Amino acid sequence: MESAIPTRTVHGYSVPAAVSDPAFDYEVLAQEPAFLIAPWERRVDVIGPDAASFLHQLLTQDIRTMSVGDSRPAAQADRTGHLQAELRVFRADEETIHVRVGSPYVSEFVATLEKHIIMEDVELRMPFDEPAAVLFFGDFRAEEALRELGGTSMPVHEVGPDDRVCFLNSTSLPALRKAMEEISAREIGWDAFNRRRIECGRAWPGLDVGPERLVPEAGYEDHISYNKGCYLGQETLARLHYRGRPNWQLVRLQMDGEDLPSNDTDLLDASGERVGWITSSASTPTASTPTASTPTPTAVVALGYLHRRFRETPTNLTTPSGRTVTWIPDSQ
Repeated sequence: MESAIPTRTVHGYSVPAAVSDPAFDYEVLAQEPAFLIAPWERRVDVIGPDAASFLHQLLTQDIRTMSVGDSRPAAQADRTGHLQAELRVFRADEETIHVRVGSPYVSEFVATLEKHIIMEDVELRMPFDEPAAVLFFGDFRAEEALRELGGTSMPVHEVGPDDRVCFLNSTSLPALRKAMEEISAREIGWDAFNRRRIECGRAWPGLDVGPERLVPEAGYEDHISYNKGCYLGQETLARLHYRGRPNWQLVRLQMDGEDLPSNDTDLLDASGERVGWITSSASTPTASTPTASTPTPTAVVALGYLHRRFRETPTNLTTPSGRTVTWIPDSQ
């Protein structure tokens, strides 16, 4: 009897942990065009002459200066600067803007936009009746096939600058898989992508960041324009940027051993005081070279929050069980 393929739950959707072997999936992601089925992805289209100026007033990013074809990270914040939704904004044409948003956040995001439409000449659309999505990593050469299937893509930056997210109806997904095979792109599972995005320091909504965090705390500084006018949360975020720094900051971490810590494991300084906690983790091979009798040694990479007082005067960092943790600054 064949063993069941392990799965992971991502934003409420069950997805394969790996398509082949997790280590092989990771090598595919690192070296070849690869794709991940991403049923949690959604797209909201904002259409009309006032589309750019309307979003400009509500999101943290400068939308008004975007040219056709531009893609920028953005966020929806509340009035106190806390994250409501992490977004990617793509200007498809002068009067059409595509907004990529995760499925757990799309209803509230749309409701907020609808609440702020007063005199603006804009319309909101969800373009696919039964949406499906694919994250693509590498040289994307299937745009024509995607268009023939009634789909579109937009640039994103998940683990690399050439990443894209493809949107289409779920009935066309098998045909898109075939088109991906024709350009020698391999399908991967969640674990390889999760490991890579942790290594890159990419915060994942629902795991590493939620509405209790200020937008910059998750490493989303590039989601914010500090040169634009008023928007929801601007006062708090501008004050934090110009007059201070976040108390908490999402950072990259590494731990020896193979066991993954729970996502709420405390981080302690040399005096035993809690200075942070872990939000997500994954196993990764170390730099050591394996032999026939010695398997590839592994370590754990993780993301977690560290308090400002530790970041300014770092000491030894451990978990409550005594496990050593290394903070990897962004410069490394």
